[in-house]
Amino acid sequence: MSIFSSIGISSTEVSTIDDQVSSQAQRNDANGVHQRLSEIVVRNLSAGASFSESQKDSVSKVLAHLSEAMTQGSSCIVLDDKETDLVSGALSSFPWLSKLLFLNGSYLQFKKYHDAEHAIELAMQALASQKAAINEAELSPRLDQLNYMDEDVKQVILSTLKSNLSVITGGPGTGKTTIVVRVLALLIEEHLSKHKELPTIEVLAPTGKAAARVKESVVSQKNQWLEDLRGFEKDIIKAIPEQSQTVQKFLAINPSTRKSRFRDGKTANVDIVVVDEGSMLDVFLVQALVGALKPTTRLILLGDPYQLASVDTGNVLSQIVEAGKRGSYEWLSPCCSELKTSHRFHKDSGVGQLAYATNDGNVERAKAYLQSNSQFDDVTWSEADLAKEQAVAGYEQYREAIKRFKGLTKAERLSPVYIKKVFDAFDAWQVFSPFRKGVLGVSGLNQYIEKELGFGVANSSQGDHWYLGKPVMIQSNDHALQLYNGDIGICLDPNGETVVFPGGDSIGNDSKGEEEPSSAYRFIPTRILPENSLVYAMTVHKSQGSEYEGCMLVVPEPNENQKSLLTREILYTAITRAKKEFRLFCGEEELSFMVRTKTERVSGLFKD
Repeated sequence: MSIFSSIGISSTEVSTIDDQVSSQAQRNDANGVHQRLSEIVVRNLSAGASFSESQKDSVSKVLAHLSEAMTQGSSCIVLDDKETDLVSGALSSFPWLSKLLFLNGSYLQFKKYHDAEHAIELAMQALASQKAAINEAELSPRLDQLNYMDEDVKQVILSTLKSNLSVITGGPGTGKTTIVVRVLALLIEEHLSKHKELPTIEVLAPTGKAAARVKESVVSQKNQWLEDLRGFEKDIIKAIPEQSQTVQKFLAINPSTRKSRFRDGKTANVDIVVVDEGSMLDVFLVQALVGALKPTTRLILLGDPYQLASVDTGNVLSQIVEAGKRGSYEWLSPCCSELKTSHRFHKDSGVGQLAYATNDGNVERAKAYLQSNSQFDDVTWSEADLAKEQAVAGYEQYREAIKRFKGLTKAERLSPVYIKKVFDAFDAWQVFSPFRKGVLGVSGLNQYIEKELGFGVANSSQGDHWYLGKPVMIQSNDHALQLYNGDIGICLDPNGETVVFPGGDSIGNDSKGEEEPSSAYRFIPTRILPENSLVYAMTVHKSQGSEYEGCMLVVPEPNENQKSLLTREILYTAITRAKKEFRLFCGEEELSFMVRTKTERVSGLFKD
């Protein structure tokens, strides 16, 4: 008989609740799950010891607090002295409770989260302990020859080569991918010299869209380098991989159990792992990733810690960065590098200056940059009720591209060259909202833009109505079709029978206009598509890992439930999706609230 069954809690009941607590699929009902757990715990606090009704009530309130914190992305809560004594006493009196809860000082969390965070710390320390001796005197002049090289960038490259754990952070255009491509070339060169064979390399990201973007960036940097080798061997540069995949696919995570194929001591046979968009990684995904790596594997983690944190629990990248700055984690500090100079956003870039002001929490500076009489014309600010017209106008290039595509022959419509023109036009603009519902939420904006563009309007009684030009975003993973949450496709079939998705080989810029390999795009029948939605507009969360020539953020006046979504990270992430133009539509109160409100997630990771 288990300790749980002896106090009236079946192992099945506890196991089911434990799995539900950590399951992303159950996030919408997290309060219900934790309420059930609270009821079970409180019901059994009188078993075997004296526990007053007021103490039971206090424990119930603490668990409700923990439950609410988890729905907001925190993995633990901080108790006051009275609560700490109460929970500590409960854990001492009822040993079975320690199988569910973990108390570290005043930090309380479900034990499953503590175990995951502790495993992350141990795995990262094991990676960091693997040092490599490098000859800086020999490498330094070789690096000096390369493009985009300054002293700061060179030091980040040298630092990355010294340890099997590297965390490189910075905003858009700070050179993270450039550095990784240089590092990969040097590691390939070293591995060939030592082992007479190429290393196995995986380039990963949390979503399909982010994986496609990092692949595109790596290939672009690689091709530029091949045109001007600067003293490096051509075969070394050509060995830099041109493939990427999601972290979930690499780990072969079962979507129903969220378990990786790498567990119980089984590890991946890989020499180097690069992970982009690290801010999107949740606690359990990072645990699965680092648990899949041997200490001899090199892990290079890239990201912007000021972007939105993961949808699920945790803020792992920020916690790593903060811990690296503290003296109590001496082993971690040398592994962390921050890039501060943006090569995309210069001093005359309103997009860049607005992003910096937002990140600094400076409301007045943000307002000044957005004023119509400011020095910047690439950022604007209007009331939310003026958003609809601009949302449609931004898609004019896409409207024209679809018009031209409709005039092509059947054979031309299958050509990757012409398909690419449509995707390029679509990727030139995007509309964001923090909210899913409402006239100025994602749903309402999508309906309005679809109607105004006039390609075809979905029949409300037939949600699967298709037309040429309809863009959709995949909402659930389908490993058989190799379609993943966040992937975007466009219906380019006049009969509405297929949707085109980027895939296979990347498409280059062929000035001769020759057709690229057909594997650059995949044609998936609409009848077998996984869950999907219209995507003329999307939430800011869904935009992560993407970038557009121009974009806009629409923030209508929120209700009380929506207000928690208005944060500095929402605004910063939306701004930094834009390469050239950002338009903000919201009231002054909403702007001030977003800039001032920094997301605070409490975590047990890297606690002193």
